[in-house]
Amino acid sequence: MSKQLQITLDDGPDPVASALTPILAELARRRIIAAFFNLGQEVHDDPAATRAIATPGHVLGNHSWDHLMPRTSDYADAQIVDQFRRTHAEVLAATRVEMKHWRAPRLEQISRLTGLLVGSGKLYALSHCDIHADSKDSQGATTAAAMLAAIRSDIAAQPSRQVFRLLFHIKPTTAIALSSVLDGLVADGHALVNFAQTN
Repeated sequence: MSKQLQITLDDGPDPVASALTPILAELARRRIIAAFFNLGQEVHDDPAATRAIATPGHVLGNHSWDHLMPRTSDYADAQIVDQFRRTHAEVLAATRVEMKHWRAPRLEQISRLTGLLVGSGKLYALSHCDIHADSKDSQGATTAAAMLAAIRSDIAAQPSRQVFRLLFHIKPTTAIALSSVLDGLVADGHALVNFAQTN
């Protein structure tokens, strides 16, 4: 059954020349609006790259300052809030975009981060931007065939879901593979649609 597929990308905007630029070109060719979940320190280092994402209308999302390395559990609540607030301010300064979306690094401790970031007087109104199908490009999948197999497996495991948010990363191997991965998904009968988050 045909599914609607949204594209999301984590960990940008670097590297620019080998990953971000060709990914943006591929999305432009397909006239698709994706969501990019950026790291504040990379936005700080290269604000022009973040503007290159925003200018065509892609959605900017918060992915913390430094990916909460090495693990989220190492950080106190106040440190986590500071990471997301600094990133929010950095993106706003670079692009004049007030971000509405956020994603937990490594998808860790989502409930905890939701309590810290979402609600009255907090940074965001929208809940965590979940993913539904993972290309596994940050977990060893470096070819189009491997990424496509991972996404197809996740789609097959959720037959009742109609809309899937796909996860990719700003990586050179992903930039090389992306066109073939998307071609394969379209050949499966699925439709690529613009990113949207309603919850």
